[in-house]
Amino acid sequence: MAALEEEFTLSSVVLSAGPEGLLGVEQSDKTDQFLVTDSGRTVILYKVSDQKPLGSWSVKQGQIITCPAVCNFQTGEYVVVHDNKVLRIWNNEDVNLDKVFKATLSAEVYRILSVQGTEPLVLFKEGAVRGLEALLADPQQKIETVISDEEVINMEITLLMCKCLTHVS
Repeated sequence: MAALEEEFTLSSVVLSAGPEGLLGVEQSDKTDQFLVTDSGRTVILYKVSDQKPLGSWSVKQGQIITCPAVCNFQTGEYVVVHDNKVLRIWNNEDVNLDKVFKATLSAEVYRILSVQGTEPLVLFKEGAVRGLEALLADPQQKIETVISDEEVINMEITLLMCKCLTHVS
């Protein structure tokens, strides 16, 4: 049964509102924590019960985060992509994103999908999908084109399919 709680504001900007908005809000590995990714350079970890930020990470000046940061529920680490092809992985103890694990991929990333109980999936702009572990084993692997230039990725359907797959496995 759902319980009604008092609302509060994490941010006063609108989701997907261009250069001044948010790219996304994603669940962390703890139930009362969320990753908030702005459409510029910053990822902030919020603790809902305290209504306070627990940590903040930014990419360097001139770099742009291009998809929302997610939690790898299997490791408790966070994953983000900047400049479409540069994947970064870090944890709460890391202070500077420039000094954390980095992999430059061979194709542009559309989104990283992360659901509890499975490894994160990397969805590329051309429609191909790779598990994070397989991608990290060979970051420069050839990524095939699955969709044509006229086709677009529908995130609502993609997220629904991802949730259905986790319930089946």
